[in-house]
Amino acid sequence: MATITLDPNYGYVILAATSTFLLNTVHGFNTGAYRKAAKVDYPAAYAPSSRTDAEAHRFKYLTN
Repeated sequence: MATITLDPNYGYVILAATSTFLLNTVHGFNTGAYRKAAKVDYPAAYAPSSRTDAEAHRFKYLTN
């Protein structure tokens, strides 16, 4: 049977891959909450320029 030997520093590779997934998940939840508060429906990526209320401005600021 073959044996796989990993370098001790390989843990950093696992950490980088895992943290990317976790950061993406947190960013998705935060963007969803900001989108809901600003009442920006899908598929719009940004609040329209015609909206000048504080929540629309905050959504644009937080998601860029």
